[in-house]
Amino acid sequence: MDSNPLKKKICILPLVLVFFLITNVHAGSNIESIYEHPAATHDFLIEAVSWKSFPIDCLSRDTLSGEFTLSSNGNLFLGDQTKYDNWLLDGIDFIIVDAENYEHWLGDISTTSLFEKKGVAELSWSIKIPSDGTWYIIYNNDSIFMKQVEGSIQLISRSGSSFTFVVGLLGIASLLTAIFMFRKKK
Repeated sequence: MDSNPLKKKICILPLVLVFFLITNVHAGSNIESIYEHPAATHDFLIEAVSWKSFPIDCLSRDTLSGEFTLSSNGNLFLGDQTKYDNWLLDGIDFIIVDAENYEHWLGDISTTSLFEKKGVAELSWSIKIPSDGTWYIIYNNDSIFMKQVEGSIQLISRSGSSFTFVVGLLGIASLLTAIFMFRKKK
């Protein structure tokens, strides 16, 4: 006789838990886990009339940020170095595009960029990513001189869906446990 009230309590507990979890799923989806990691640190040379790109997989609402500077080093160039050093800081074009626009950019087709700065020698930047996918950070040197680029890219990712997923799984498991116990009882 003592085991019957215990079985009722055991059966009621999962139901209360499911109710609690279902009513709080919306609140749980607003809780975000935030992680930050360097997507790329770079120190590279871009040849004359050339470019370099970095693909980065992002989720919607992630933040990409970074910085870079061009350094002028006359010994990279042939000829009268003092004459050409002041031409080096013309800058490069810095562009951020999604995968589709990256393909357009490669094909020299009109593109829509998320972020673009032309002719910069130094830049600190930060953008919010509007959609999931691979985003490309492009350093484009359209000058006749090589450019040394030193900088970094940081990815700050915000993910709230994993918490909602875990809460959903716990709710389903509790519901199945309650159904199993009630069926076994009958």
